[in-house]
Amino acid sequence: MTLGFSTNKDNNQLKILAIPSTNKIDLIDVKSILYFEADGKYTNVHLIDRKILSSRNLGAYEDYLKNNPFLRIHNKYIVNVEMIKEIRLDTYICILKNDIELIISSRKMKVVKKFFKM
Repeated sequence: MTLGFSTNKDNNQLKILAIPSTNKIDLIDVKSILYFEADGKYTNVHLIDRKILSSRNLGAYEDYLKNNPFLRIHNKYIVNVEMIKEIRLDTYICILKNDIELIISSRKMKVVKKFFKM
């Protein structure tokens, strides 16, 4: 089963993401996603207004969102870069627009710096 559809023809970005759970599929506007959080074989998808538990693992989302504004900052997190307010280089913390703080792993900090051309 594919995870998304409705791409922007100009840059091949998803507009809608299908999030499967055990008994339904939620169709989510990609812009409403704050971050993904690994939870064993499952993934918590944190949205602006709620959280959904997906039956897919985090790696499935990482592969599927390659052409979209999402960045893997930790083994546990993939964040929507459009929702980032601040990155603290001294403490390896990513702060989202709603003031949620996520840890950036030391290995992923290099990727974060490269992504933001720092």
